[in-house]
Amino acid sequence: MDPNIRAVKDLGVSKKYFENAYMCLYEIGFKLAHVIWRKLQKEEIAKIDSNLIERTYDLIVGGDYEIAARILEFFTQSDIPHENDSNFRVLMINLAQSYKWRKNESKTKEVLSRCDWSASEDRFQLAVMVLQDKWDEVYRIMRRLKHDNSFQKSNYKEWPLFKKLREEPDFLEVCQKCYGETFRIEEEVSEWKRESADDKDSTKSADSSASESA
Repeated sequence: MDPNIRAVKDLGVSKKYFENAYMCLYEIGFKLAHVIWRKLQKEEIAKIDSNLIERTYDLIVGGDYEIAARILEFFTQSDIPHENDSNFRVLMINLAQSYKWRKNESKTKEVLSRCDWSASEDRFQLAVMVLQDKWDEVYRIMRRLKHDNSFQKSNYKEWPLFKKLREEPDFLEVCQKCYGETFRIEEEVSEWKRESADDKDSTKSADSSASESA
């Protein structure tokens, strides 16, 4: 036993180690909770699916693509029941974009190939075309979706699915033609990003003070 390790003494760990440990515990806890929830409260399948979609969406928004992909891979297995096919397809789109934003194009393509999207609603076909960078098809579907009241134009601003689309040179023009108004992309910094930036600034200040003291 290391003689330097004593009771009540703090043990330091690296930021990477802590983050990996946290994500490992998060994944195990999330999967276990949802498996038990599905088994004991089968009548709550709609609520369970909604929670699964929301929580994994939050992970994607936060940039935690790896943990989102691991959770979504598990809950899109063929033996996992869902309320309806629409919920399942939402999960598949989110799984595909988890790989997309990790720059794993081959895995993105493989995930999309698991479903037949040809008869899907326009919103799903739009998502598939976006994830495949097929911009002409994207704009064609966008023109159809402008008549669909269930699909809000604000989705283009808010959803991480469209972050690459928002950078395309023709996107703003197509949106303007679809909705008859200038479409502004406003970057919104979420609370967790602000806190992260504040933490980094504090760390830099502390390091700077330490250097000056030295």
